[in-house]
Amino acid sequence: MILAIAIFSGGLVVSGTVIIASTRTSEGVREALSITRETQLLSTEMQDAQEYLNRVLDMTHFETATVLEHNLRQHTGKIRASLDLISTRDLPEMLLYRASVLRSEFDAWETLLLQRLGLTQSTSIPTRPVLDDQANTVVHATQLLAEMSAEYVTSEIDGARMRILSIFSVAMVSTLAILALALLFAFKRASEMSQAVLRISSRLLALVRDDTPSTEKPENELVAVHAALNKLDLALQEKRRMEHVLREEKARAEAATDAKSRFLATMSHEIRTPINGVLGMAELLHESPLSNEQKSYSETILASSEALLRIVNDILDFSKLEAGKTTLLHQSFNLRDVVFDVATLVAPIAAEKGIEVCIDVPEDTPRQFIGDNGRIRQILMNIVGNAVKFTTEGYVGVTVSYDESQSRPLSIRIEDTGVGIPEQQLGHIFQAFEQVESTTARRFEGTGLGLAITAHLVEAMEGEIKATSTLGKGSCFILHLDLPLAADAKTLNPRLIKFGPDLAGKSVMLISDLPFARDLRTRLLTTWGMDVHWYNGCADVLATLPDLPHPVDLVLVETGMSAEAAEHFSMMFWQQADRESIPIVFATEPQHLTAFQHLKERGPATALMKPPRNSALMQALVFALHPERSLPTQSGSETENIDDLSAFHVLIAEDNRTNQLVLRKMLASTNLKMTFCNDGQAAVDAYETGKFDLVLMDMSMPIMDGLQATRMIRKWEVDTNRPPCPIIALTANVMDTDEDACRAAGMVDFLTKPVRKQVVLKAIKQWTRLSDDQLEVGNL
Repeated sequence: MILAIAIFSGGLVVSGTVIIASTRTSEGVREALSITRETQLLSTEMQDAQEYLNRVLDMTHFETATVLEHNLRQHTGKIRASLDLISTRDLPEMLLYRASVLRSEFDAWETLLLQRLGLTQSTSIPTRPVLDDQANTVVHATQLLAEMSAEYVTSEIDGARMRILSIFSVAMVSTLAILALALLFAFKRASEMSQAVLRISSRLLALVRDDTPSTEKPENELVAVHAALNKLDLALQEKRRMEHVLREEKARAEAATDAKSRFLATMSHEIRTPINGVLGMAELLHESPLSNEQKSYSETILASSEALLRIVNDILDFSKLEAGKTTLLHQSFNLRDVVFDVATLVAPIAAEKGIEVCIDVPEDTPRQFIGDNGRIRQILMNIVGNAVKFTTEGYVGVTVSYDESQSRPLSIRIEDTGVGIPEQQLGHIFQAFEQVESTTARRFEGTGLGLAITAHLVEAMEGEIKATSTLGKGSCFILHLDLPLAADAKTLNPRLIKFGPDLAGKSVMLISDLPFARDLRTRLLTTWGMDVHWYNGCADVLATLPDLPHPVDLVLVETGMSAEAAEHFSMMFWQQADRESIPIVFATEPQHLTAFQHLKERGPATALMKPPRNSALMQALVFALHPERSLPTQSGSETENIDDLSAFHVLIAEDNRTNQLVLRKMLASTNLKMTFCNDGQAAVDAYETGKFDLVLMDMSMPIMDGLQATRMIRKWEVDTNRPPCPIIALTANVMDTDEDACRAAGMVDFLTKPVRKQVVLKAIKQWTRLSDDQLEVGNL
């Protein structure tokens, strides 16, 4: 390659040099030849002029004086033009001299001629011999100029030949030098490339053999490369075969995953349908008049049904996460509501076990975030639920913090005083079906999917979850998320603005026997501007009476106690302190809340459900200090009529008789008018002939499914110019694609079985009270 480039470069040099030399030589030769042609033309013109003059002088040609003068002027003009042209050339000095001599002789001949013919005034007229002699002199001078021009052309051609030869010689020598250098460089590069090829061939062979590179140096690099390429070709063929096998295995795995997802979705539907009947009937039974023994039976049925439902939900959620079919919502939500909702759900279980659920959400924490609040609630429910499950005494604490300097500024810390996790098992707790106690003698039941689902969801949110634990002392899970802030994220709590001045400067006696709960409550009350004095228990407070070491405006009791114990403390405090006007606020377990209400008859006492939300606690404290500002309670008649739905007519498309019975019994107390249909076609026919305020539509029904029925109803509404009626899906199909399909068909809401009474009532109330212009079909 290098040699070819060198040869090509040398050829270019030689060719270019010759071309340039030839061009320059050709220019000189052309110039010389032009001079020769012009001198020959001058000689011819001179002869033509002489012949014409001879004819005139010999009187063989007669012309008028004017014509004669014109013709002579024409001949002399041509001769003079030729002389001017020759004079403009780049001539040697000798040729220039001869041209000037010729011009002088011609001028003298022209003067004599004009005098001879009388075309100019002159004192003497030259004789013809004189004129002929001058003409011969001009012709002779012309011949001399032509001969010298010919000699000049010959010398120019000879010089050009010599120049070309010398330039060509120099170019050839340069080309040979370039070729020599190129040969040296090519030889060096060829040697280097040969060594590189040998190394590459050895490396190829080593890669194919999957061992260390060979140190042996092959004798023939081409043979070595050929052998290595053969080996590599075989390896590539094997690689392609393996890729084909892997693609087939991947396709089979994906098909198996899809089949598993379809199977689980089908099984979920089939399991949810009977659970709906069991759970619905158990709920109705629990609300009916029962003996204590019968009520315990109904509670067992409810708890068992809900446990079975949680297992089904966990398996289905894990299947969707594993298949990558879970989508996350991006909408504004209140994080405080999510945290306290989770605490409220686990509070009854925690109260039964005698443990506290403590929530710490500082007032300066942003209120609104952008994200999937349902999935965050699920994450917290899994972790907090596990913490309650594995804690037998002490507390479960949830602390929320926000640090803008961190890459994931939102942190949620869940800690407990439970049994703890062995250090060797911390790395496996986020894997599916893994449990701390995996033996048949384990104390805690569960599928082992909760934390696996949590890990998948946190990863989908690009967050991070960490776990630490000390066996026998408890565990701590820390969740880090980077959720965008909503537009109104940092607005102050409206109740803090409204009630804050009423609490600022007030002295509160805090009674709490749990240090963790006491510390977080002290921080919150201090944030509100209150002066906090805490005690470990009610007995410590009574021991200081009747003389308190500090003024007291309010008493807040967060120590677990029965209603009887609370009444005893209240009476003793008011009597011994002689301060019956000091209000007492109790935070108690949900099951004791009703029993605490009668304390109001004894004095200024209020009860809140644990754990109290910040806003609810603030409002309770303000109303305790200022009873006149408390909200009026509803009358008994208003309470009784709050669920009266007798003004509405609902069409229910449900093919399962048990589910029909459950809905009929659930909604009977509301006086709601209900029409039941066993399939989608019957629902369409009933809708077209009746007038309904709401439709509850199952998805899977005979003859016509719920989706097709909904589409036909929406089409009929458009054709008849009838305002759209809210259609709510009530189905055991719980996949995200099912909800999307329902909304695409024209449904406005999506409820899943088994459905609870309050959920159905809430949906009916919401959608029957919307005006036509508020109803947006297919979008909740």
